[in-house]
Amino acid sequence: MSDVLPLAPLLADVARLQSQAGAASGRHPVLVDALASLEQAVEELHVAAEELQVKNEELMLALRDLDDERQRYRDLFDLAADGYLVTDSRGAVVEANRAAGELMGLPAESLLGCRLVELLAAGSRADGARHAGRARSGQRGEAFLDLAGADESRLVHVRFRPHAEPEGTAPGTARTHWTLVDLERPLFEAEEAADNAAREDPALARRWLRIFGELVAVTESLLEGAADRTDAVSREARLHLLESEVRPLETRLAHLRRRRDHWARRHEGLVGLELDVEAGEVRYRDRAVTVTHREQQLLRFLVQRPGVFYPSRVLLARAWHASYLSEEQVRTYVARLRRKLVDLDLPCELVTRRPQGYALVFR
Repeated sequence: MSDVLPLAPLLADVARLQSQAGAASGRHPVLVDALASLEQAVEELHVAAEELQVKNEELMLALRDLDDERQRYRDLFDLAADGYLVTDSRGAVVEANRAAGELMGLPAESLLGCRLVELLAAGSRADGARHAGRARSGQRGEAFLDLAGADESRLVHVRFRPHAEPEGTAPGTARTHWTLVDLERPLFEAEEAADNAAREDPALARRWLRIFGELVAVTESLLEGAADRTDAVSREARLHLLESEVRPLETRLAHLRRRRDHWARRHEGLVGLELDVEAGEVRYRDRAVTVTHREQQLLRFLVQRPGVFYPSRVLLARAWHASYLSEEQVRTYVARLRRKLVDLDLPCELVTRRPQGYALVFR
């Protein structure tokens, strides 16, 4: 649209006709009244033209602002760190940003037209279909789902809500906005550099493993306290607490656990330790020992928390989830596992330190 209204040629033609009428009015008195009316009309036309020009300029400014706002939205959408998807009433993706494509190892454009359920790993599709149905009915919600990736699935925290639609949108055409928070990505900038440096340094991996172990423990405690508070308040306050405290803590805890598990796998690989659940074996280099299910649970728990001492009651509750067992049984399993670790010649020792408890201490 042009910034200038095309009235100038029209006004020029009117002025020319007015000049011709003025020249002829002396010979034709009947034109005197017509000329006066024409002058008045021309004056009104000039005023109207100026008003229209002002309105036109305001409209152009509004259109430019709208274009700038639309571009800001596209920039925020496309350059966001989290994945963004918009699905239509059939559950098909109509918008996708770069981060959403990166989560699945694909260009964002290739996601368009796909149904959300098709982007999920097989184990998450039933849950995904259920939440997609809720989204189509206009509900809000969140879930933990596994995205299908090129090499392996990727856990994400998903939030969905009705997409903001312009007024007059036809019924049945409403869209849904999905936010995908990658729970596998590093939480700290220093992690990426440490991940590369730790390829030859198990001690560095243990350091990060301890950091995330402590963060997980603190967050679990905060979440437990927030959950307890929801039991002592009204329904309205409970909903507010769930939305403002409990849900964000659950998301943070899931992310911290994934990062702890990442460093645990990295550490086990650097040390050369293999825990084979199906075979019931623990292997280190060219040696292997058979372990019971409880011994394996105990070893897994301590390997993920190297150098941290836990009393028997904590191991019962957190390693075995069997608080009904006795502390004497913990001592028995610890003694058996300690002998097997010696047979493997692992570079660590299952240490007992009273009254702190037990820890796997690496050399």
